[in-house]
Amino acid sequence: MPITSSITETNVFTVLRAFILTIVTCEVIRLPNNRTPMPLGAFVAMSPGANIPLSTNVTAYAATTKGVERASQLSIQIDCYGPGSADMATAISTLLRDPYACDQFSASGFDIAPLYAGDAHQMPLVDGEAQYEERWTFDAVLQFNPILTAPQDSAIALVANIYDVDRTFPP
Repeated sequence: MPITSSITETNVFTVLRAFILTIVTCEVIRLPNNRTPMPLGAFVAMSPGANIPLSTNVTAYAATTKGVERASQLSIQIDCYGPGSADMATAISTLLRDPYACDQFSASGFDIAPLYAGDAHQMPLVDGEAQYEERWTFDAVLQFNPILTAPQDSAIALVANIYDVDRTFPP
């Protein structure tokens, strides 16, 4: 039996993307994507950052498996490009600090929640044509609590036999 996780990094990005799409009307993508051109016009890009443990392991046992949970903090860089990127970045970072985000993440069914978001700041990008592209960026920090399920040896019934030996214990 392979080890499985109740929440993957892909799940975290999918939930964050769904949240962002409630705020913006442009494309929302995950970076890095090698050999893939950036979308034209306004768009939002998400890039993974640090994955930091927030707790020690909590283990629960079942008949043939054990679950190992460790709360983790995932930092994701949010980059907003194109016309209106300052407004998009401000709206996303503001709502990540609001109960609105908690409700959206909770509705996903995954144990993922926003912790905090940084302040949006401008970070221009020089493109391949040596032109400046408008970009506003900030970090979104989320908590997710994956449970890894691993096989566990167990017994449902044991048979104990008594054998006579020519020994006295203690010797």
